[in-house]
Amino acid sequence: MRRLGRPGRLVVAVLVCVLAGWTGSGCGAAQDEAPAAPSQQSSTPSSDIRIGLTEWSIHTGGAIARPGEVELVVTNAGGTVHDLVVEGEQGTWRTPMIEPGGRETLVIEAAAGEQLVLDCSVPGHHENGMHGTLDVAE
Repeated sequence: MRRLGRPGRLVVAVLVCVLAGWTGSGCGAAQDEAPAAPSQQSSTPSSDIRIGLTEWSIHTGGAIARPGEVELVVTNAGGTVHDLVVEGEQGTWRTPMIEPGGRETLVIEAAAGEQLVLDCSVPGHHENGMHGTLDVAE
């Protein structure tokens, strides 16, 4: 059997990592990461933002809200019921409880330059890390 040279071994190692990533076992990646949740991946201010809820995280994807009326599309990608409470200078807004796989739309008013506080009000969820922030552009 022919031995692979250094370039051949590198190609094999890369292929193994790629295939391992497709099957859910990563090369060096954390094995217990939360499932992907819908989120906006742009840092361009937007008035339409996707937020994902999982155990025990609120995912904004680094989104930045545009000042004024903002529509938040909130998806529960977790395995238990969650909600989203948003607190800001203009008021407090909350979704109803969202069943796993469910989605709710929340329309809020965001002030320029503020940082909105995001929280899940289900008992114990905040304490387990289910809270975060959403920045609003100047």
